[in-house]
Amino acid sequence: MDDLARPDCMTTHPHITHPRPPPLSLPSALAAKPLQPCAVSSLRIARICAYIHAVISLCHMQAT
Repeated sequence: MDDLARPDCMTTHPHITHPRPPPLSLPSALAAKPLQPCAVSSLRIARICAYIHAVISLCHMQAT
């Protein structure tokens, strides 16, 4: 049986897992990287943060 026929295919397609970041406080969330604008513990804060991120993204798109 070759590697592609193996059910797990781990030798040809290793899966990389990333640990989940710990919940951040609000000041940390404001300083978060743009790729993780909503890595906060509160769902309400996460929604507000996502909305702000979307507005900023639209502003950047219109500015270019």
